[in-house]
Amino acid sequence: MSMKNEANETVKLNYLVTGANGALGRSIATHLHNAGHRVLATSRYPKEGLYPTSTDLEYLPGVDLMKTECLSTLKAKCEEFFVGAFHVINCAGYYEGQQGFTETTPLELEKIISSNFLSVMNTAHTLLPLQIERSGGHFIVFSCNSVHHNYPLMIPFTVAKAALESFIKSLSNEYYGQGIVTTAFRLATVNTEHERRMKPFGDHDHWLDPSRIAEYIFNFTAQPTGIQSGNVIDLFRHSDTYFKTSYFDRIRR
Repeated sequence: MSMKNEANETVKLNYLVTGANGALGRSIATHLHNAGHRVLATSRYPKEGLYPTSTDLEYLPGVDLMKTECLSTLKAKCEEFFVGAFHVINCAGYYEGQQGFTETTPLELEKIISSNFLSVMNTAHTLLPLQIERSGGHFIVFSCNSVHHNYPLMIPFTVAKAALESFIKSLSNEYYGQGIVTTAFRLATVNTEHERRMKPFGDHDHWLDPSRIAEYIFNFTAQPTGIQSGNVIDLFRHSDTYFKTSYFDRIRR
């Protein structure tokens, strides 16, 4: 899908994708680039060979969204790389697997909360002024269906995602009048090798393929913004076996 102006020329959209090392971030960044748009992909840790060399795609590793100096570097790069408005798609996050709350160390709790919520809040605090200056854009995050179901053995992750959804709704009320459109996409399990290792007994029929999510996100941001903002949108595939199987049966080892 390409966006075209009245002269029938392809219009390049601008996207920042954080967490670009992960399967979801990598899939989204690649899909956007292949669709002919400009993409700045960032990650905390460097990985070689993730992206092609392209004038419309730049991979920027070493961006720790919990560090002020890295956030300043990111803002400067966005100012330089993007011409006009740009969209921010937050794919950064950390999830190691199901674990009892009291068995999770304070250090691990801090890591889960910071990577899934505070890093996104820091990104918004740094880049919203620039987005507003450049006529606005989408600010997208990914949540989890555990916020609705409150699954056990996922407490810190669920709490972080619940805070993220509340943050997105609050941002919408405060900044929609300045062109910022915020959306949280609440995902079921994403079909990756990492998830398959963690959930060998999972119902793979309902899992979401990263490429399908990438296509959906692109189509969502490419449309006129209309009057929608501050929404939490559920993305999942229906499966009879999933809904007829208990949570504990799905995660048993």
